[in-house]
Amino acid sequence: MPTTVHDPDIITIRIPVSFRRRGGRKLVLAPDGSTIEPIPAATPTPDTMQAVMVKAFRWRRRIESGAAASITDLAEQEGISDTYVNRSWR
Repeated sequence: MPTTVHDPDIITIRIPVSFRRRGGRKLVLAPDGSTIEPIPAATPTPDTMQAVMVKAFRWRRRIESGAAASITDLAEQEGISDTYVNRSWR
């Protein structure tokens, strides 16, 4: 049996729902039996500037270490066009 706390700073809200599995999915059922569709969580997207900086530093490290002999070689290793690398490099 749940205990009752009489504290003016605490608000307790009880919502009678049940959880069911249908077709491998977990569903939330409202008291009237209707399904409550979950709100999809926002997927974090990487900051564009941060992604570009990471790529630039990685490319620079590969050129300076000799892992890639040139920008054309780097583009071939990355599977992208050398035009894209040149445009990003500036």
